[in-house]
Amino acid sequence: MELHVTSEINCLCYFVVLAMLLMPFLSELQLKELEREGISGIDLCGNCVVVYPGTFSVFRSGAKNRFPSSALIKNIYRKNSSMVGDFLFIPPFRLFKISVQQLTSEISW
Repeated sequence: MELHVTSEINCLCYFVVLAMLLMPFLSELQLKELEREGISGIDLCGNCVVVYPGTFSVFRSGAKNRFPSSALIKNIYRKNSSMVGDFLFIPPFRLFKISVQQLTSEISW
């Protein structure tokens, strides 16, 4: 009588992609709306809501708007403003494989 033991290890690897909004200023009303929708948001004034659905949520508001004035961008396809769009088109898996210097050289004009 022979006994054959076969063991297989199946690994299910997956990534959880969570949205995060970064803005110069987010009001308390906007932060509450983001939290309700399950989206994290951080502003440059110190206000934030960080949401990991089903696990935890962090909410901080009350900081004043340090950027009350704004100016129109003359052309979104030129110079510094175009770098944001260029960055968004880089596949996420490449961001873990290249250095900051390589990334900067790819999106700089």
